[in-house]
Amino acid sequence: STSFDDAVVTVTLGENVKTISDYMFTGVKMESLTIPGSVTTIGNDVFNGCDKLTSITFEPSPTGEALTIGYNTDGTDEGLFVDCPLQTVNLNRQLKYAMTDDDFDEDLLPFAGKSLGNGVTLGEQVHTLLPYMFYKSGITSLKIPATVKEIKDNAFYECTTLASVRF
Repeated sequence: STSFDDAVVTVTLGENVKTISDYMFTGVKMESLTIPGSVTTIGNDVFNGCDKLTSITFEPSPTGEALTIGYNTDGTDEGLFVDCPLQTVNLNRQLKYAMTDDDFDEDLLPFAGKSLGNGVTLGEQVHTLLPYMFYKSGITSLKIPATVKEIKDNAFYECTTLASVRF
């Protein structure tokens, strides 16, 4: 008897993908994913139930455009990587939040509460670390490239394991 319930799949997004729609990968058993630089928007609850997703890579944008991410504010969103045991984030482009500062729910931001035990890498297109970007994450060290010109309030709020930051 063979069970495919826990089989890990490979997902590849083409360079023509512009938007990753709400709930697009809900429940997909993938361990890693690369978001092409062509993607300009990631919707709500995209990775719900992706309980095997440990590594995410955001490729640089060919135009330098920021990637818009967010959540809805009607109370039904659980956060982009809610069920994902993220360990590694390779962020090679600037992110921007779709919601305003008044609509923040820190616990719903992309890397909030994630282990990030294998690290975070920031690429040259990252210019700003957003508010609460790594809120309550298990990040232990970070190298911030010279391209980062601004670190917003509370970017590392409650990051109790952060022991080393190198500029």
